Amino acid sequence: MPFQDSRTLSGSIQPHPHVPVTLLMSIARHLPRATAVAMGIGASFGCSLSSDPASCETTTTTTTSLPPTTAAPDASCETTTTTTTTTTSLPPTTAAQDDQYQKSLRPYLPNEAALRKQWEQDEEGFRNLPARAWPPRQPDIEEIPGLEQQFQHQCHTASLQATTLCQDLKFLLATAFVFNNFSDTEDGKENITNRQKGFDMYLSQSNTHPDSMCAAGIILVEGLGRKVNEEKGLELLNQAYTQHQHAQSMYELGTAYYTGLEEYLEEDEPLAYAFFNEASALNHYGGMYMAADCLMEGVGTNVDVKRAVPMLFEAADSGHRFARQKCRELFSKYGEQ
Repeated sequence: MPFQDSRTLSGSIQPHPHVPVTLLMSIARHLPRATAVAMGIGASFGCSLSSDPASCETTTTTTTSLPPTTAAPDASCETTTTTTTTTTSLPPTTAAQDDQYQKSLRPYLPNEAALRKQWEQDEEGFRNLPARAWPPRQPDIEEIPGLEQQFQHQCHTASLQATTLCQDLKFLLATAFVFNNFSDTEDGKENITNRQKGFDMYLSQSNTHPDSMCAAGIILVEGLGRKVNEEKGLELLNQAYTQHQHAQSMYELGTAYYTGLEEYLEEDEPLAYAFFNEASALNHYGGMYMAADCLMEGVGTNVDVKRAVPMLFEAADSGHRFARQKCRELFSKYGEQ
């Protein structure tokens, strides 16, 4: 049965009608309508569902016919065609929207050179940027024995295991089991066994620990190491959202509605924008980027450049790479005007 979103009934979101990802949702199954989902920023469990859906490129090709040139007196003249290709992620704009962009960018233009330099230095390692994946910490295999020992020492009773400290430790341990390769092949026995162990650990505290709700939900939606169960997975994500206002779950739900789930969930752009906007309000920079992109494109909401530009620069200031790329494009298009 298709997933029913309880938020529209509870009244916490009232999205208005209108067109156009982190745990793991395969890119092949969930391409957004644009062209392809770019990999990298804010991607859950390495990439996929939380890869920002709007981070795809549109290409404009312009063909120009040059006038014939004269060589020797009897040489034939030819018409040469040159093709210039420009890649941009910016949407087409009207003259009025161009004016809004120019006005909205005025506070940032004096710092353009400094921002460009800072962003280049950040990419070279001068500043730690946000993790490209969620959860931001994904322990290596070598850390598992230490985490197990720490958990056994600090969380040896049921009452202790209910504490935030122990639940966070268990979440880290589960993440290490789920997202490391324990064998040479993806479907190797060790991978399957340890992913099941990690999933069971998430699920065991999914009633009280919102990160575990989110992780278990996306594993079920994606079918990572197990059979896909979109209904149960989306229920867990919605539970983390409604009960805990969990920003990552808002972002994951937004992505699911932005792209749709094949043969299960229809795209719903107004609902996707509403989720991204709520995640943005909680300083989730992936949500901030996606909400800004929706406002620039008029996806699920009306075009609103005045709201989009500050949101985009705030995400860029956090280190969000796609937001920075879009800001560079805005500087290039409007900076000299």
